[in-house]
Amino acid sequence: MITDDFGGACVVYEPPYVNNCGFDAAKELLQHIYGPLNPKASPADTQSIIEFDQTEFFDDNDKSISMNRRGHIYVPQKCAEGESCRLHVAFHGCQQHQELIGDDFYTGSGYNDWAETNNIIVLYPQTTAWADNLFLALWRNPKACWDWWGYSGTRYYRKDGKQIKALAEMINTLVGKELLAPGDG
Repeated sequence: MITDDFGGACVVYEPPYVNNCGFDAAKELLQHIYGPLNPKASPADTQSIIEFDQTEFFDDNDKSISMNRRGHIYVPQKCAEGESCRLHVAFHGCQQHQELIGDDFYTGSGYNDWAETNNIIVLYPQTTAWADNLFLALWRNPKACWDWWGYSGTRYYRKDGKQIKALAEMINTLVGKELLAPGDG
C-alpha cells in the first residue's frame, strides 16, 4: 500500500508493506470509485476503529478458510451518529495480516482519513496464515493471502466460495439487508 505520509521508505520491500512514497493511493482509489472527495481528516480518530468477531461469518473449525477471528471497521463520526454512509471494503495484501504487522494496514493505509470526511465506512476483513504442516505449506496459505489460487477449495472464486460467502455476510450485516445473495453463481 502506497501512502503519502506513513510507512517504511518507498524502496523498502518488507513488512508492513505500507510505504511512504509521497503518493496517496487511498485517495486515488476512493476518488476513482466515488468521484470527487472532500478534503481528508488529519488524522482520523483511531477510536473510530471497531474490532469485531469475524467467526460469526464462517466456520472457525475449518482452517482452510484462513480467515482471522478478528476484523476491523472504521466508522466515521457522522455515520455513527446515524447519517447515511457508503461502505468500502479494504483488503490487505499477502503478509499484511495483523499478527505480522499489527494495526499498520487498518490505521495507516490512508483510507480512514478520507472516509471520515466523506461518510464512508471502511470494512477491514482479516486473513490469517494457514500452514500447520511444513510439507503442505505451499498448498495452504503461509503468507495470509486472500484466496486467489484455491487453497480454500475449488469454488474459491464463486459466490459460494468460503471467503466470498463470509465477506458477503459481513457486508449484508453492515448494510442491513441481503444485497449479495449467496447463490451458486
